[in-house]
Amino acid sequence: MDMDEQVIKALEVVIPDAKCPMCGTSLWQVEPGSFQHMRRQGSSVLPSIALVCQTCGNIQMIALEVLLKRAEGK
Repeated sequence: MDMDEQVIKALEVVIPDAKCPMCGTSLWQVEPGSFQHMRRQGSSVLPSIALVCQTCGNIQMIALEVLLKRAEGK
């Protein structure tokens, strides 16, 4: 299973009925791949995925490591 498939399965487990905070709908698209947010201090990054509301265009960023751990029950 590739990373995009893992992310979709994890989202179904962790936040199955996620509603957009802007418009209240549940029509999301998961952007392929992950994003790397640079931290202010140090040289580490925070990998995340982007959910894009297909109704209003709102973008929600989800920390990838936390999502995958929660999906595994950790």
